[in-house]
Amino acid sequence: MAQNTKDSRQQAADLLEQFSDYLTSIHNKSSQISVLALQALQLDSQGEESVALERLTAALNLAEPGGCIRLFVDLGPQMADLLKQLIEQNVAVDYIGRILDAFKQDEHRATQDESDQLTSPPPLVEPLTNRELEILDLLAQWLQNKEIAEKLFISPETVKKHLNNIYGKLSVSNRRQAVEKAEILGILARHKG
Repeated sequence: MAQNTKDSRQQAADLLEQFSDYLTSIHNKSSQISVLALQALQLDSQGEESVALERLTAALNLAEPGGCIRLFVDLGPQMADLLKQLIEQNVAVDYIGRILDAFKQDEHRATQDESDQLTSPPPLVEPLTNRELEILDLLAQWLQNKEIAEKLFISPETVKKHLNNIYGKLSVSNRRQAVEKAEILGILARHKG
């Protein structure tokens, strides 16, 4: 279905039909709900809206007694659009309303997660050592390896080793990126304060 070509849509339709027949024969209601919902999406993508709505109505009839909601929400915005069409036709209005509320909650959660990611960067998997923080502070002052080594009374090779550790922990590949990432994460500010 994701390939969205004529052949792939037909292949998906055939497979879903076979799966539906099998699940009906073994009375597997929860999987039948999933297949009917997928068939509704597949039919809708082929422009067969009325048949799609029939399949979705059948899925809802099976799902409503158990209060199944997540299955429909996980199928995405196209499913929400089909559900809205059924509400307009007065099909399972209360139940579909609960499902659509779950869509809204998911959207709100996703928006909240995105804004949280923008305001608070993810923590480092492995924190920087005190020595690495000292070197990072000196990097921010644009000192060269030799100058950092002299200030900290260590060899330039040791500075290089620490820099490689810093790059790895910050997931960067050079000095400039390390300083920028440290500033974004607030590491330099915390270390100085």
